[in-house]
Amino acid sequence: MPVTRGVHASPEGHDYDRQIATLHQVGAPADWMARAFPEQAVQHHDRHSQAERLR
Repeated sequence: MPVTRGVHASPEGHDYDRQIATLHQVGAPADWMARAFPEQAVQHHDRHSQAERLR
């Protein structure tokens, strides 16, 4: 996987869900994800994903 120096937010500047989901699917390391995204974005995605699995 190519090394990415950063990620781009949506025009609103806070919606990282799609990017985080894609990176999880391709096996991005959790420690890299924690450095590449704001903590709140990762936590929001994790809560959303967990809620989807419970349905």
